[in-house]
Amino acid sequence: MKREADGAGVIVERGTMRDLRLLERFHYVSGRPASPVLVLRARRASGGVVGVLSVSMPVLNGGWRCAAWPRAFGGERDRASALNRLLRTISRVIVDPVERGTGVGTALVRAYVEDPLTGCTEAIASMGRVSPLFERAGMRRIEPERAARDWRLIDALEHASLTAMDLADEDRSRVAMRRAFVRREVERWLNASRGTRGLRHCARRERAMAAARAIIARPLVYVCGEPREGRVSRWAA
Repeated sequence: MKREADGAGVIVERGTMRDLRLLERFHYVSGRPASPVLVLRARRASGGVVGVLSVSMPVLNGGWRCAAWPRAFGGERDRASALNRLLRTISRVIVDPVERGTGVGTALVRAYVEDPLTGCTEAIASMGRVSPLFERAGMRRIEPERAARDWRLIDALEHASLTAMDLADEDRSRVAMRRAFVRREVERWLNASRGTRGLRHCARRERAMAAARAIIARPLVYVCGEPREGRVSRWAA
């Protein structure tokens, strides 16, 4: 199944993991997305792949879902089952650097959300504030609440007369991380999430940067659709 995307001059069609591997080095997050269930690719009529989109199973926890779909995923008892039936996550949108700004990313997102695998679709975008392609494709923006660990670190930095920008700057972070109090609070921040615990063994600079990025470049969430059962998508295998 394929479709020609208006405006971008590309053909969007079902792709493969090979297409994703081809372009994954251009994404700002290293590594492959977890549990992908679908890959779409955008290509020129000449055949060259210029962009990919991957769709994955959703993570279990997502506080923004209460705002996006009230009561749909609230029950602890059957939350996992409801999420797996009704929701998929756009986990990557990658465009060849020479094609950025030409509408390829928007074309990929629009092609998927117009005929998604499930009633509900979400995307978590760390670069959403500077690249609003999900909104251009018709998704709705949600500003997630800060995690408790972020507020604690912000408060601790203020107590030390520092900001997240001090942790992001190479020279200033080197000085800040010499202070036992700052190191302890960064360690506490890392330990508060499974996603960052593995960074505890990295160099001080990398630990400081991970915390700084999370506070400065807080991700946005984009959603669309309604929790309906029984969708049959043309993108399904």
